Amino acid sequence: MLFPNATLLFFIVSFVIFIYLLNEWFLKPVGEVIEKRERLIADNLEGGKYLREEAVVLVEDHEKRLVKIREEAQAVISSAVAAAQSERNKQLSALKEQGRKRLELSRSALTEEKSVLLGNLVTEEAQLVKGIVVKLLGEGAAVEIDSASVKHALEEAI
Repeated sequence: MLFPNATLLFFIVSFVIFIYLLNEWFLKPVGEVIEKRERLIADNLEGGKYLREEAVVLVEDHEKRLVKIREEAQAVISSAVAAAQSERNKQLSALKEQGRKRLELSRSALTEEKSVLLGNLVTEEAQLVKGIVVKLLGEGAAVEIDSASVKHALEEAI
């Protein structure tokens, strides 16, 4: 009575064979593919983390180099500005010196011209004063005019 019919036994055996074959042909390969994908994803994640860390290090190095290059560029600019300022100061001092020399030359030329004109003016002034005295006092008056006093009077007037 236990097995009145062999059909139940056949169903159990065929079910066990079906489960075994299903496991062998479908479930194990799908499980292996899932495991491979999980390993691949885990490896990719690990590799991504490593590459991200490497990228961060590279970016930091690049930023450090940029800072260094900017500092060097600033130093070059500062030295160029200082050199240009120095050259400008040299040229300005040379121009000032030329201006001083020209001014001194002009002053000396004016002083010489003044003394020459003053000398000419003294003699003319002395003759003019002599002529005025002669007209006022008559021709018989003998008047001597000191050219030094005339020169002194003209210098004070100028």
